[in-house]
Amino acid sequence: MVHEKEQYINQIITYIRCNFPVAKETVFPLNKSLIEEGILDSYSIIEVVNYIEEEFHVSVGDDELVKDNFGSLINMADFIIKKSKKQPH
Repeated sequence: MVHEKEQYINQIITYIRCNFPVAKETVFPLNKSLIEEGILDSYSIIEVVNYIEEEFHVSVGDDELVKDNFGSLINMADFIIKKSKKQPH
């Protein structure tokens, strides 16, 4: 599962670097808020959520758009793992 989490984190970082020019040279903190660190804003986090839904085939409910799920890269990867286990493939 650790390898899976790392893979998800790397895919999210790649997406952010490719789609948000301000983040190209950024060192990404794994366990800190990407919004509070100034890497993403409220608009770009929604784009990341949409990417996660499409790329990892998970659905994100409005009530799941919270810091506990999307506050950091680790939280995002944990959310993907949790949702993947609940949804049939």
